[in-house]
Amino acid sequence: MPLVAHFKNQARTHRDLLAAQPLFAGLPVACLDELTAHSRRLRLSAHQDIFRAGEPIREAYVLLEGSAKRWITLSGQASKLIELIELPQMIGLGELFAGKYFSATCTTISACQLVAINWRKLRPLIRQDPDFGARLLQALAQRQCEIEFDVTGHHAAVTGTQRVLDYLLELTDGR
Repeated sequence: MPLVAHFKNQARTHRDLLAAQPLFAGLPVACLDELTAHSRRLRLSAHQDIFRAGEPIREAYVLLEGSAKRWITLSGQASKLIELIELPQMIGLGELFAGKYFSATCTTISACQLVAINWRKLRPLIRQDPDFGARLLQALAQRQCEIEFDVTGHHAAVTGTQRVLDYLLELTDGR
């Protein structure tokens, strides 16, 4: 296969991966092509950092496969789990709009496939496509509701540690 044809097939596959995500579904092909041109696919093994707290936000990361965790380091070097990410979604959506630097670290739990999109190219799309902006707003609102339910003890007085242990047991099928 000629190199140009191989590159076009890779770009089309990359674009199709984005288009299959609910957040990007229905975007015009020209927008998807623009995002594809300014993004890259990543395959990371378990226990690799996707981004670290304090790093400048240059890319938005979309988890396609695998699982990851977002966490911060508290005073005294203790770490606090913020979020377990298992479903295909944009990671740390709130952080992308909140500042110029990541406030948390994101580390893979299992092998992951991601798309990293240049944040400077993604932001104008929000203004250009009202449906895309509405989907981002909905994703942010959904995450806010999840946080509120978690904080208010929605999980029947189960602590965060207990939920993480339940999650880990679930991963091992109870072994």
